Amino acid sequence: MTELEQRIAKLTGIAVTTHKVLIRGITVNYISAGSGPAVLLLHGANMGWGQWYSLIPALAKTHTVYALDFPN
Repeated sequence: MTELEQRIAKLTGIAVTTHKVLIRGITVNYISAGSGPAVLLLHGANMGWGQWYSLIPALAKTHTVYALDFPN
């Protein structure tokens, strides 16, 4: 996660957990927040999960939100 994305997560006021998973030698970052049925947020090119920061708090009230950073 970038420093900017970490600050955005703090500003939303929700508990956001950052994760890293290694898939075939490539590190993939993602966040999770909330609890309930899963919602997966996928961003467009040259973006990160931070593009969803304004939507994550509302979704996290009733769902477990997963937002990925696609590898470069």
